[in-house]
Amino acid sequence: MHRLIAFVFLVVVSLIDRPVLGMDGPPNADAETGTGSLVWVAKSYSVGEQCRRYEEPPTPETELKLVGVEVYAEVIERKIACLACGCPSYVAVHYAEIRESDLELSVESGFERSDPPNRD
Repeated sequence: MHRLIAFVFLVVVSLIDRPVLGMDGPPNADAETGTGSLVWVAKSYSVGEQCRRYEEPPTPETELKLVGVEVYAEVIERKIACLACGCPSYVAVHYAEIRESDLELSVESGFERSDPPNRD
């Protein structure tokens, strides 16, 4: 019975393993704004511990705003984590589309330049 419950849970989680925050149109790493080219950056998270309380990390926009970076789009792709106590509670990749001129500030905040998120 426990195996069936675990299997059903993993199937459901895999079906919702899609971006939870997005934008109105498809991502475009080559988009132009009045302030220059836009690029995607990403930061991976694996935090918390199953069977214990934890707080999710801030959204890309919230985190990058603290260092003066304007975010034009953000996507959070949740990943599957095991359910055993001791496994991470939150596993995700946070993507943000920013001005290329702000890339250095975002890198200092732990983000890396990235391909656009998978929007399938």
